[in-house]
Amino acid sequence: MKLGEVRSAVRRALNLFDKWNDYVGLVRKHTGYYYELQSIIEDAVHCGIQQALNDFKVLDSEKEIKMEKNKLEVIRKVDKQKCYCCEGKGYIIPSFRGFTIFGFRNKCKTCNGTGIFEETTYFHIVNGICFSGDTLK
Repeated sequence: MKLGEVRSAVRRALNLFDKWNDYVGLVRKHTGYYYELQSIIEDAVHCGIQQALNDFKVLDSEKEIKMEKNKLEVIRKVDKQKCYCCEGKGYIIPSFRGFTIFGFRNKCKTCNGTGIFEETTYFHIVNGICFSGDTLK
């Protein structure tokens, strides 16, 4: 393929990206993300040309990329507090139509009879960035 044809293909792809971006409004023009997306599109065009010609070469941008394996940390935080259902007693005295039935105790299902309610939160940290705090009760 001639150099003019390659440049024409890149220009066409960038024009399609600009039309799409103008319609969707994903990235503001002339920002860092805008130029990064343009370079990704240029690389995609070059990859497509290499695939069509069955001539594979390492792109300049591939030489610069140093991928580190994502470091995933999961931090578990357990928050213990007095059970809100049985008020920390571990049992509930049943009642029938507003009258308390003394002599009977039902084990609290919220704290499983311990009187302590545990709330566990898992923080997912990838490369030092916290992505979520999933709470399990």
